[in-house]
Amino acid sequence: MVYRGCVMKIEEDFAIILTDSMEYIKVVKKDNLDVGKRIIFVKDDIYKEKKVSYKNLGLIAAIFIMMIFSVTLINKMNIFNHVSHGAAAVVSVDINPSIEFEINKKNEVIKAVPLNNEGKELIDEDLKGKPIEEALSIIIRNAEEKEYITKEKNSVLISTTVIKDDFKEKTKELEKHIESKMKEKIELEEVNLVYVEGNKEDLKEAKKQEVSIGKYEVYKKSKEKNENKTLEQIKKMKVQDIVDEGLVESKGKTKKDKGNRKSDKKIEDNKERLKEKLKEKNISKEEFKKKNLDPTRINKVQELKKIYKDEHRKLLEENKKKKFQIMKERKKKRQEKIKEEMKKRIKERIKEFNKNKKREDEEKRKEYLESKKGMKNKKSKRDKEKDDDDDEKDDD
Repeated sequence: MVYRGCVMKIEEDFAIILTDSMEYIKVVKKDNLDVGKRIIFVKDDIYKEKKVSYKNLGLIAAIFIMMIFSVTLINKMNIFNHVSHGAAAVVSVDINPSIEFEINKKNEVIKAVPLNNEGKELIDEDLKGKPIEEALSIIIRNAEEKEYITKEKNSVLISTTVIKDDFKEKTKELEKHIESKMKEKIELEEVNLVYVEGNKEDLKEAKKQEVSIGKYEVYKKSKEKNENKTLEQIKKMKVQDIVDEGLVESKGKTKKDKGNRKSDKKIEDNKERLKEKLKEKNISKEEFKKKNLDPTRINKVQELKKIYKDEHRKLLEENKKKKFQIMKERKKKRQEKIKEEMKKRIKERIKEFNKNKKREDEEKRKEYLESKKGMKNKKSKRDKEKDDDDDEKDDD
């Protein structure tokens, strides 16, 4: 069969022809084909599109599935697929906001990852390159400002997990280093820091369960104590509630706990010393009184303990008041600064507005004077023409 038509479009392998019977047909591209040119072609010239066989499609699908399976398998085999290459350890901090830090061998932060929405609120600056203790103090200070840490809820859970084996010996040193540096910060004195240690396997499982390594270690400890707590419950709990329920041991990093521990130890030592003296010398109550070793000393020690505790409590309250006052003053200064900036901006805008208005008024005045001058010139011209006409009339 012979076809006649006009070339409408030319592609890489074929040309589209509009036939006389108003059909669009693809023909094999040949030389001397131009758009708009009329041609004659036969059935053998019609372009046949290549068809993909089902066999090939099946092979492609099989390769694609194998690729997905391989990637998944590699990711499962690599337990640290979410950890940076240069990371030597992972330090996580839990309050209710949770944040995970990856640090190098110099204890410098190379990555800070918020583990929940609250954690995003606390990262308000670039922590990369900062020492880990400085990054932690910034996060805790931000948590205090946003009232995630208060007088009643002052516990912070810190977990360290070593990734590189040559860094393993430094784990305890890292914990002590963080603790000592945090103590140097005056504003963090009242914060109760609770430490737990993780390992590679637990880190893998924690990432799988989408929970911080710190809370995962708390879950493991609660299982050892036969506590009826699920991982989901631990995940949702605040650190203060975890400490209050005794799910993790608080090492007493605050001044208050340290003071109480010392006073308790002193009293116990005094009691033991007194008992040993009486036992060794076999002293009766009468002899005890004669030697002025009054048995009411124990009661006096208890009274001293009570006085010490009261004084200590008063001191803590004063420190908290001072701290609150400092924060209040800082807030006031910030607000005053903002007000000053606002006033400055408003003054600048008013000044600019007055300047623009003055310029506009000056332009209007100039226009008015020019128009007045023009009208005056026109009037004088008309008067002159009128006078000339009157002179001509007089001459006539």
